[in-house]
Amino acid sequence: MTNSVCSMARMARMARMAWFLGLCALLLGGCDRESPAEAEGSDVPGEHLESEVDKGRAAKAGGAKAEPSPSASPSGEVARGHSMLSPVARARAEAEEVERRVRQKQAQEQEQEQRKREQLEARLHELDEEMARREGRSPKAAPSKAAAPVESAPMSRPEPALVTLAAPPFKYTLVREVPVSQGPEPALKKISNKRNAITDDAAWFATHGLSLPVWETPSSFGTSTSALPSHVPDAYRGEAIQGAIQGKSKVTSKGSDLSIAIYAASGADRRVVVVRDAVGDALGAFDFGAYRHGPKDVPADRMFSEQEVTWAQVQDGVLFACTSHLTYARSSGGLNAFITAIELSSGELMWQSQPLVCNSRNFLLRDGWIITGYGFTAEPDFLYVLDARTGKVASTIKLKSGPSVILAKSDELYVRTYNRDYVFELR
Repeated sequence: MTNSVCSMARMARMARMAWFLGLCALLLGGCDRESPAEAEGSDVPGEHLESEVDKGRAAKAGGAKAEPSPSASPSGEVARGHSMLSPVARARAEAEEVERRVRQKQAQEQEQEQRKREQLEARLHELDEEMARREGRSPKAAPSKAAAPVESAPMSRPEPALVTLAAPPFKYTLVREVPVSQGPEPALKKISNKRNAITDDAAWFATHGLSLPVWETPSSFGTSTSALPSHVPDAYRGEAIQGAIQGKSKVTSKGSDLSIAIYAASGADRRVVVVRDAVGDALGAFDFGAYRHGPKDVPADRMFSEQEVTWAQVQDGVLFACTSHLTYARSSGGLNAFITAIELSSGELMWQSQPLVCNSRNFLLRDGWIITGYGFTAEPDFLYVLDARTGKVASTIKLKSGPSVILAKSDELYVRTYNRDYVFELR
């Protein structure tokens, strides 16, 4: 492919050189070339010129204007000009045609490469959707076609420097306690457990008057009707927004007073988290790239075991983030689905939970306690209550299938799983 393009480029250069040489030859030899009119007027060299001189003398003697010769007429000059420019025009046309073919060939090759990439991404997305249907999980966002870079919304002050987090311990670790406000540990009493239709998520949300605290983004597939606020940019450092979560800075906050935006490059895992206050000023930006692979990942499964940020919340200056993958725990040696507490002001790790506690779509941060869930095909399915100060598991509840959505309303906890709907009393 590269050789053919180079060959056509050489042809274009040769055609331009031929055009230039032809032009020089015509300019140097044009004065000596006789016009068609001269060739037709006489068979003897110089005879036509002498007759024209005689005519001029006769006209001058008789007081009359000399008749212009055919070679001196405007039509004669046009004929001479056309004769000179025709070879030049032909050479230029040939050069332009070669260049056009080169550009066309390059465009076709780029288009073919783009189609191949899109077909590969579409196939990977189909496989992910199939796995998600089997295991009751939400598939990753469908790959979008390449688009022009998205401009970020203007901020009241510059974006902070991106903090690249160090690799986590991939095990329960307490560096220091999180100073969050905390109420009594929630006691969960089961009220109901009913089978669902698996695909009736929208009906479940509507029946109970529930919704995830998120804003609509291009990759949210209609899971929210709340428009993304103008102070939350839909791109950060060239990476498009993948999720926008409504957060509260304190337990006592009325309504959402901050945003937690998750960004990723096209086709990449969600790994960049930016926290902003209610007017759009950034409180912290973190790259979770070091969380993607654990020390026990199975090499053959690395394509599917990349962990990404799936949910996050903030309280009292601390970011709580869930990182997990959508495949069997054995693909990462059981070291995935963590919740990690990160100090917003420094990016320092405060604690990391034990593994396999969070692969649901969301978790609840309530009164200094975290209610989360984990489950997968042929794996244990549990609801967990974690102490937000230390990350330790305070209590567990066995479920019949893996939890996907966990929401509270008044004094009741609603848990949507793959094929069951639970309601618990929150005491």
